[in-house]
Amino acid sequence: MRRFLPLLAAALLAAPAARAAAPDGSFAIRGIGANPCGALTAAVDAKSPEVGWLVHWIDGYFTAVNRYRDDAFDIAPWPGPQLLLMLVDAHCRQRPQDPLYEVVHQLVLLLGPQRLTQPSEPVEIAVGERKRQLYREVVRRMQQALIDRGLLQGKADGAFGPKTREALAAFQKSRGLEPTGFPDDQTLFELFLRPVLEEAQNRRQHGGAAGGAAGGGAKSGGE
Repeated sequence: MRRFLPLLAAALLAAPAARAAAPDGSFAIRGIGANPCGALTAAVDAKSPEVGWLVHWIDGYFTAVNRYRDDAFDIAPWPGPQLLLMLVDAHCRQRPQDPLYEVVHQLVLLLGPQRLTQPSEPVEIAVGERKRQLYREVVRRMQQALIDRGLLQGKADGAFGPKTREALAAFQKSRGLEPTGFPDDQTLFELFLRPVLEEAQNRRQHGGAAGGAAGGGAKSGGE
């Protein structure tokens, strides 16, 4: 996955800037989000306890997006907190002067097209001793991606069974990953986000711009 991190940083750079709430373009940034994101990289390299606070801040930002975007139930339905941290860190290593809140906002835009717009029940997945929960809709999308690649036969139904596990293992093997059949974040990165980054690269090479979905409208207080 790390060989795609420079490409990820380029995709984040091409995303639109955060929209300001005030007419003069200003808005308040609370907490560590105003810091240069090089501070995040320094904390990661030092294995500082501050990394935990950074993860919580990023999670809080994504939660706020879920709350206030009309078209999002979960803006990032499959990446775990550590993967989100890694994705932000990838950008910060190339652009340490960028404010953390802006980088996280750009990541929101990059992941926006993969959001869930409606609730989806969680599915418990167990392969050997490894366990995790994924939304049923994410499992369905995973199955459809495997079907599209000719690795899985049948219909995408959101139920994680032996055939899906075997197809996922075949996909992992094709990507040089350990073919466990378990849908860990690295596997889902390759399945869901790698095509987005490759498309972004193609657009940049042809003079276009890669970006995520535009920010949605604010949810009303009664929702």
